[in-house]
Amino acid sequence: MGDTGEDSYQGNALHGVPGITGFPQAPTSGSEGGNYGRGVLSNRLCQTVRVVVVDGGQDLARIGHDDTVNTVAFSPDGKLLASPSNDKTARVVAVADGREVARVTHDAAVFAVAFSPDGKLLATGSLDNTARIVAVVDGRKVVRVAHADAVVAVAFSPDGKLLATGSRDKTARIVAVVDGRELARISHDDTVNAVAFSPDGKLLASASNDKTVRLVAVSDGREVVRVTHDDKVADVAFSWDGKLLATAGWYNTAHLWSTNFDDMLHQLCTGPGRNLSFSEGRNYLGDLSWQPTCEGWTTPPG
Repeated sequence: MGDTGEDSYQGNALHGVPGITGFPQAPTSGSEGGNYGRGVLSNRLCQTVRVVVVDGGQDLARIGHDDTVNTVAFSPDGKLLASPSNDKTARVVAVADGREVARVTHDAAVFAVAFSPDGKLLATGSLDNTARIVAVVDGRKVVRVAHADAVVAVAFSPDGKLLATGSRDKTARIVAVVDGRELARISHDDTVNAVAFSPDGKLLASASNDKTVRLVAVSDGREVVRVTHDDKVADVAFSWDGKLLATAGWYNTAHLWSTNFDDMLHQLCTGPGRNLSFSEGRNYLGDLSWQPTCEGWTTPPG
């Protein structure tokens, strides 16, 4: 992302909402092998990942790659860590001791990783124009998803049955985990940088360099609503209850939106002081039928 500057919160002007992003939650009393008190440090300009104790910074494990490490992801139970690298591999290691559990090899740099909700599968996205789903236990390939350009984002649905991918080919795709069959395709006008399912699995959000985030119905890929940034959109995340959508721009802005579409219409009503035009409705509300933003207000032509 661009250089950090003064934070800008727009949309609902809300911020500090818990549950949008973060480390895996601390285990409840008596749970086995959780990762409470541990964290990860990775240097995108170096070739190592370190697992450290948050309180004190003690090293628990160090994972070496042969080129830049692009990101990291914990498994849902906190016992495993995945790291994708420009060395064309994604490596899965045991958090407790750094022991390598599995390795996924691509034909080009690996940019994205995600564990399935049950922790048994790992999805990877690569500059070799593919996403792959592998079994964590041994790295065995389960599914391969082909794009026309680099795959830079992957995300599992909450039930683990679907995988969403985002690509430089200007599309996000939803595929069945069991066989890789494409179920829906979302078209943007530029690279899709991030994808995220809502907690109930009914919506998929895709963030793009075309300055939009598009929310589609997972069941059929129908666009439900579209939100627009002033700059490229780098990332997107739902709050834990699905009521809020956070979006991050490349140039010093973060937005927080309500996913309640009635609330969104109310915001549009109180903002510009007039109804949206028909063209604005298509731009901001996607496939939703145009309706007056506020009854009794004027509607501009166009």
